[in-house]
Amino acid sequence: MQWSLAGTVNWTAPRVLALCLVPALGIGVLAVITVLTFLDVRPRPGQESMLLPVTMLMAATFVAIQILHYGLIDRTLNRNRR
Repeated sequence: MQWSLAGTVNWTAPRVLALCLVPALGIGVLAVITVLTFLDVRPRPGQESMLLPVTMLMAATFVAIQILHYGLIDRTLNRNRR
C-alpha cells in the first residue's frame, strides 16, 4: 500500500509483492555487502572495524521498515472494519 500524508491509501500492490518487497530488498542489499566483503574490497583506513556494525544497522533498518509497514497495514485494515 502507498499512503498519503493524510493517511488514506492511494495505491495497493498484489499481496505477495507487498509483503515480499522489503525482505527481498534487504536480502539483496545484504548479499551485495557480503559479496563485496569477500571480493576483498578494502574499507578506508580507520573504518575497518565499522563493517559489522554498519551491516547490522542496515539489517535492523530493514526489519524496522518491515514492522512499520505491517503496522500501517494493520491500522488501515482495522480502520476499514469499523
